[in-house]
Amino acid sequence: MQSDFYVANRGDNTIVRMSPTGAVVAIRRLQSFGDLRLNGIATSPDGTRIWVTLTGHVPGADYLTGAVVELSAFS
Repeated sequence: MQSDFYVANRGDNTIVRMSPTGAVVAIRRLQSFGDLRLNGIATSPDGTRIWVTLTGHVPGADYLTGAVVELSAFS
């Protein structure tokens, strides 16, 4: 069985969900994270959640330079 996969685009802070054939299924843009830039993606075993790592200054926390955010998977 083949599964969709996610691609992180640091250039414009988007995540693209693609089919095994390379067709774009959906695109999500991360806009509400200030200066943080998309760094990596992990998926839950059941495919219902994704975690993204972000690098850069975390607003309101001067000592932090990155974050992990849990999001719902999208289609």
